Amino acid sequence: WDVTFDEWLEITQEAERNRLYDRDEEISPRSSSFPSPERESYDER
Repeated sequence: WDVTFDEWLEITQEAERNRLYDRDEEISPRSSSFPSPERESYDER
C-alpha cells in the first residue's frame, strides 16, 4: 500500500466514521437485531 500521509489520514478518518456509524446502527431501531418500536406498537393494534 503506497499512500501519502494525507491519504492515510483520510482513510483512517473514514474508517472511524464508519465504525461510529455502525455502532449507531446497532442501537438504532432500524437495526435487525432489535425490534423497531414502530413495529411493536403496530403489532399491538
